[in-house]
Amino acid sequence: MTRIHGEFHDLFRGRRDAYGTLKGGVVRTAVTHDDYVAHLEGRVSIGVFPMLDDDTTWFGVIDLDEPDFDFAREMQKYLPSPSWLERSRSGNAHVWFFFDQPCPAWAVRGLLRSATQAFDRPEVEVFPKQDALREGMVGNYINLPYFGAERPFLAAAPDGGEPWVSLPADIAIHRAYADRQDPTTWVARARLLGAKPPQEREATSEWGTQPTLHECAAYIIERRHENPLRRGARHVVLFNVAKQLLNWREVSQIEAFNWLRDLNEAAEAPISHNELQRLFDNAREGRYTSTGCDEPQMIEYVSPDCPIAHA
Repeated sequence: MTRIHGEFHDLFRGRRDAYGTLKGGVVRTAVTHDDYVAHLEGRVSIGVFPMLDDDTTWFGVIDLDEPDFDFAREMQKYLPSPSWLERSRSGNAHVWFFFDQPCPAWAVRGLLRSATQAFDRPEVEVFPKQDALREGMVGNYINLPYFGAERPFLAAAPDGGEPWVSLPADIAIHRAYADRQDPTTWVARARLLGAKPPQEREATSEWGTQPTLHECAAYIIERRHENPLRRGARHVVLFNVAKQLLNWREVSQIEAFNWLRDLNEAAEAPISHNELQRLFDNAREGRYTSTGCDEPQMIEYVSPDCPIAHA
């Protein structure tokens, strides 16, 4: 076993009972060291499920879903370093973080979500996609970088060169392996920003089954003209209100979107219809049962009686 093969395997450790394929399928069998070698050699592309059964992960990822590497670099500056910028298979920007011990998923997600929200982009995907797994779940996989010559890590070029240059696999993997981060730093910082492990949050129920609309959604919609959403908070508030509407069993998804549209149209600077639709779709596909009322951007909009925001 060569050094690069061993370090690559260790960096991208995930579930051992399943892996993802390039075409979107899931293979329910053991992931072997040979699979990692085949990926590096460009023979078989694999995707790894980062969430382990104890709700920890060896890595975290921000998936921008667009080729804006300068913006990805700004996000990197917001989060604990070092991190690694990848040009994905589709040409978009991914930002990777690696740990020297398994890190609680809620802490990873807490910090990555704080970055997407700080940049007014709460709809951006992060991995892992769950704080905790239910029995029988495996979570969501992400395709690994360095599939042969594809999906390299990038570095800023010297002055006068191209904006970004690809790092050779052996150099990038060895550096990333040597510079893995301490999970305790992420846990401490996540708590400082208000993130909590699932067992410390409000009780959850099955998605879409709430018999009544959470009071903050109604409060925010009713006061949309009196207290319109401002730029720095609009994405976060719209996303959380969408979650609350979709969790209410008495409203259809068409009605939920129409209410969200009314809230957006009353904002100081409404987002586009397509952007609103994407945000709504992300809220629906995520099947979130939390209200999000305890997020900092929500404070000036939520009901003064909300037990979650004012716990």
